[in-house]
Amino acid sequence: MKKRILGAILVFYTTNVLAISIPNMQTFTGDKRLACEAILCLASPVLPAECSSAIAKYFSIHFKKPWKTLEARKSFLNLCPLGSSEAILSDDKDLEDWRNSLVNLTGTCYVPDLNKRYQRTILSTETIRKCSGHGEGCTTITINHYGYRINPTLDNNCKILSSHKYSNYNLKYVCSTKFYPEEDWNNGYEKKEITQEQYNSLKDEDKFKADKLTKITYTEYKNLPENKRKIDTSDRIIKYYRIDLGFYQKIYINKNCWINENKK
Repeated sequence: MKKRILGAILVFYTTNVLAISIPNMQTFTGDKRLACEAILCLASPVLPAECSSAIAKYFSIHFKKPWKTLEARKSFLNLCPLGSSEAILSDDKDLEDWRNSLVNLTGTCYVPDLNKRYQRTILSTETIRKCSGHGEGCTTITINHYGYRINPTLDNNCKILSSHKYSNYNLKYVCSTKFYPEEDWNNGYEKKEITQEQYNSLKDEDKFKADKLTKITYTEYKNLPENKRKIDTSDRIIKYYRIDLGFYQKIYINKNCWINENKK
């Protein structure tokens, strides 16, 4: 039962279970009440509106010297009695450890915030050589092509909050850990080339058409009309392309990668 005590944040004013953990909490006022609310609210990966004041109060306790911050936060949390009596210390060591671990937090850990933390990496590097036609020589330009993903690693705050039985954290990363090309990431979907028949069977919002380049020989190139061909002279080797119409399906990228599952 105690595993569920601090997890019932949304109804912590009315549950009988919480009354066992923090007796007579309904009668508390001032910092004593805020301290109890902070202990309860920090146990949840969602932030009810009722928690805003307590969370703000807790993280406003800050001094230039880190040890002073830790001492002041611990003193604040100790205003809230735990256990089955009005004693400051609980006879449940796990519960006491939970309260003490909170002083090491530098911030909160909420699922919506986790799903805003992205990582970027270089997927490939392209070298383009440009030469002037006026005898001014050539220059080489290196272009990095980046990939993005939602960060699959928890920060220290999340590790602290999710590593204790008294929290309601059970965080799980449900996305692929691969990096998506920048264009796909910004669009919100990958593009998968399909046949025209497959294309016609899809809903309008799940498909699109776009030009695609097919590499061809110079002989094929010169026999095409102007609007159906393209030449690439950015490298030392000239490349010839035919402009075709491509049919694509949108494969949507899930950016809600972190979820919180109910503890069993």
